[in-house]
Amino acid sequence: MSRKQTDYCRDCDKACCKYFTVPLDKPEDDTDVDAMVWYLLHEGVSIFIDDEGDWFVNITARCRELRPDGLCGVYRTRPQICRDHTDEVCEKNDDGYDFKEHFFTVRQLKAYARKHLVKPPKKTAQRSTKSAGKAGGKGKTA
Repeated sequence: MSRKQTDYCRDCDKACCKYFTVPLDKPEDDTDVDAMVWYLLHEGVSIFIDDEGDWFVNITARCRELRPDGLCGVYRTRPQICRDHTDEVCEKNDDGYDFKEHFFTVRQLKAYARKHLVKPPKKTAQRSTKSAGKAGGKGKTA
């Protein structure tokens, strides 16, 4: 960080210490959407699409090392991801993230999926049961 923790973090909302995100593959079918529904059934979970079209699951969970005074309890030995999160990229300096979409409920996700993602299954030619039985030729039957 370009500033000391006490100078910069003490009066912050600590947004970076209260959630984390994990990238997701863009859903391609109903099975993928159903897996995302499972995420959204949990408290403190949302899914968003960022400005670049990438999908993420957002988990609201307070860091165990965030002290009551708003400082980090393991600042000197904090993980690299925390070290990389400098005040230049801090949410405190930002007007907020701009999402293409942000889903908090199953209903929101499913509505989006119906409109933008899930393609109806391709119609396949159905064979009659008579022709299906003849297709095997002289093979043995059980």
